[in-house]
Amino acid sequence: GTAGVLCYNGVTYFDVSLGTLLLSMTAAYLVLTVYARFRALPSGEQYTAFLSRGGRTLRLAAIRDSGNRLTEPFSGEPAAVADLRTVQELLTAEEIADQVGSGGMQQLRLIPCRTACGAGAMIAFHPDRLVLEGEEGCLTVEEIWIAVSVDPVGSGDFSLLLPAAFSGLPIKEGTGGLQASQS
Repeated sequence: GTAGVLCYNGVTYFDVSLGTLLLSMTAAYLVLTVYARFRALPSGEQYTAFLSRGGRTLRLAAIRDSGNRLTEPFSGEPAAVADLRTVQELLTAEEIADQVGSGGMQQLRLIPCRTACGAGAMIAFHPDRLVLEGEEGCLTVEEIWIAVSVDPVGSGDFSLLLPAAFSGLPIKEGTGGLQASQS
């Protein structure tokens, strides 16, 4: 066989020093870390979202999440995910407490969800308007819920996870520009 390589019982062993092994592992880790931090998001998956409710509009960076299969159970409409801190101007913690405490879920609904950390439910609201701006124009989305997560969403590059059902959104429909209260 080749010097430094041993095949035994269907397993291949390489005769390398501990220093070479550690150096190789460190180099591989660094290359993968740099790639993960600086890779560009796929084209066509990023949007600027204008989310409106109660006369207020927020401007959010949005990305389509191929793993987001959330739907509101009664209507079957898809649900995007935003964290409470991001949408607190549209939906205050007091409003959530009042709705949940009184059992009145007219404007808010619970959406069951399952994540890598386990199962649970998120409170969701139906926005007055969601406008997505893409490379080719704007699209108004009417049949969507916004599920509110207590945990941060995204790593700072985006703050709204659009559902997988939005795959290949045809952003061709014209919609007038909106003024946002927050960037």
